[in-house]
Amino acid sequence: MFDPTDRPPAEQIAEVVADIRAGRVQHPAATDRIGTKISHLMLGRAQLPQPIVDCQEIFRQQLTKQEIRMYDDWPSVTPPWVDAMFGYVNTHGNTVVLQVHRADHDGTTLGRGAWRTGNPVDWARVRWISEAAIWIGGHSATTNRAIPTSGPCHIIRHAIRDDGAPEDINWIALLAGRGQSGTHIEIDDPAVAAWEAAMVTLSATLNFLNASNVGVAVPARSRAGRRRIARTGVEVQTIVVRPPGKRRAGGPGIRPIDSMETVLSPVRGHFSHYGERYGRGLLFGKLEGKFWVPGHVRGNTEGETSANQRNYKLRPGEQDAR
Repeated sequence: MFDPTDRPPAEQIAEVVADIRAGRVQHPAATDRIGTKISHLMLGRAQLPQPIVDCQEIFRQQLTKQEIRMYDDWPSVTPPWVDAMFGYVNTHGNTVVLQVHRADHDGTTLGRGAWRTGNPVDWARVRWISEAAIWIGGHSATTNRAIPTSGPCHIIRHAIRDDGAPEDINWIALLAGRGQSGTHIEIDDPAVAAWEAAMVTLSATLNFLNASNVGVAVPARSRAGRRRIARTGVEVQTIVVRPPGKRRAGGPGIRPIDSMETVLSPVRGHFSHYGERYGRGLLFGKLEGKFWVPGHVRGNTEGETSANQRNYKLRPGEQDAR
């Protein structure tokens, strides 16, 4: 299995984004007029100025999960920006970059031609629609060679309520034959597993970024690392946790998320809610919202954990992933 730590993921993400910006890409979906039109539209979006976010740690966290409920595990999926790109390196060495576009929605019901789904959708509750186009590049563990930056390969769409919750999760299989419908398993696309991993990573990342004390910032890097990224002309930020109440994305107390946020921690990182709408008091008597509590170890200074530490377990939600 390819080890994505051989090179810093941020450098690989920067290289793929640089290819996209320069138009050094292949369009595998451009096999007909519709595919060509979609490819050019998504390329134009990806070439706009926008934040580039390294979500490698979020991707790693999802590998530890045994069960996922797309509608329950990540209840806040509103993209923080109108346009942004999120990247990571998967276990096959491929660099996956998702360009996410957020658009306002006025509650109008979308017909089957615009939004094909087998789920009931209450369009009156939908405030935003996000579209995430998947681009891929980097390295192939199968051939042990670099692969050309290609895309869009797949599109993930969220219909999002005004409270940030997903009303419907929809996808377009650009590499499958035209006219196919059904579940991921039924669609004739050999890369289905890669697209599903991207959908999970994106939902988890957006949910994380909706916490009041989570943001993005350029992390500390070695001089050589800074130079390599600078040569691409791309700035890559990472997800950081701020002390509650701190607005700026830099300074003391700011740190990137890391392996301490995973389910393997004695007390894993988790969300906590404060304020009247959550039936709780304000954090520090003045702060309201959803906050991320970093992973930590309970116990004494010798590192012994508390006997009554919380037991975290992923439980099925009311709805299956759609």
